Amino acid sequence: MELCVLAEGQKYPKELLDRDASKKLKNISLALPEVREKTIYNMVRAKDGPCCGEVVQNFGMEVSMNMTKVPGRVLSPPELNVGAPGGRKMKIKVDNEKCHWNLIRKCVLEGKQIDRWAVLDFSSATPNQPFIQKLTNQCNNLGIRMGEPLHYQMARMDNLNDKDLLQEMLEHIQHLSYEKGKGRLQFLLCVMSKQHPGYNFLKFISETKVGVMTQCSVVASMSWPVPNRYAAKIRPQDPRSEKIRDFGEMCLELIDSYVTLNKVKPAKIMIFRDGVSETQFDMVLNEELVGVKGAFQAMNYFPTITVIVAQKRHRTRFFLETKEDGGSSGNVPPGTVIDSTVVYPSGFHFHLFSQYGSIGTSKSTQYQVLWDEHRSGERQLTALVGSDVGVKVRDLGRGKNVDFLERERKGSGGRERKWGQKMKA
Repeated sequence: MELCVLAEGQKYPKELLDRDASKKLKNISLALPEVREKTIYNMVRAKDGPCCGEVVQNFGMEVSMNMTKVPGRVLSPPELNVGAPGGRKMKIKVDNEKCHWNLIRKCVLEGKQIDRWAVLDFSSATPNQPFIQKLTNQCNNLGIRMGEPLHYQMARMDNLNDKDLLQEMLEHIQHLSYEKGKGRLQFLLCVMSKQHPGYNFLKFISETKVGVMTQCSVVASMSWPVPNRYAAKIRPQDPRSEKIRDFGEMCLELIDSYVTLNKVKPAKIMIFRDGVSETQFDMVLNEELVGVKGAFQAMNYFPTITVIVAQKRHRTRFFLETKEDGGSSGNVPPGTVIDSTVVYPSGFHFHLFSQYGSIGTSKSTQYQVLWDEHRSGERQLTALVGSDVGVKVRDLGRGKNVDFLERERKGSGGRERKWGQKMKA
């Protein structure tokens, strides 16, 4: 036996899999609920499993071979206010089984004007005008007023390897935005024919050298209780560190943006934090939250604050007790909340299924309320989080969630169901 101590901060490159190995890994990762449930049962009951042999008995423990039954509540899906022809507002109901909605023959409620944008095309030698026309038409049909791009620049894929050339092109496009559009570029559309390592160079130069942002650090709603307008603040962060640097300063700047729009400071603030584990909760409370409170107090500003951590990296799995409880995929339906039996005994902790699982086995997001000065009731809080995630859409290009519709929160009542559950320690 050899004991190895690994140094922190090392990069672990992802293994490059061939087509067969990649397909096999995909099939394992996307196992259907009944297949994954059977696999867990077989593992627990195996002769060399965690419940057999003398190891457990030597510790004086007994481990049940059956999954724990827990009650679950299914929240009612939110109603959405969207735009209709003629500038009218209409309500649409979300599909009960899949919680899906679409904007076919509808539009966003408050579409914004996009008149300063450009295209940097690495994919072809001639401008793809039909694509641009379809993009602008679709945006206008959705109520997003979008004109022609200020500039369409052609490039080659190998240009992505040249950092100096990339910076020169991006600075040129930004200069044209100020010259023709009288302002900073709203967004830059970069078209590539395939994945390329130069994509990282493009993001780095765009954000740090030119000032065209591609990713948000901290985002805040500017129009509560109608969360359809957001402001973002970005700061360079320490490498391989989960702590948000300058968090309090960024929050103050977001408050200033809120005041500019609404002429009043918010009396209540909810902070949703992700990307941290249980061992980092202390850092969130005693460093990030303390920094925010200190920045607010220096401005003689004392709002109440609630801090909620959302975690996706956990090993808890829930399965339906009977197939009649779920939909066609066999997964736990979206909107399901589990807030008893398998949650932390201290504080408020719950699991929420926010999306319909069309492939594989659905996985919940677990929420831990670390700090609550609002004294929100448990049902009120789960209804708030459930309605918020219920109006997200998927950006198929980067997999980011985008919130752009007005929601109407409904009551927090739900129908009771039971789910089988298995936790592995």
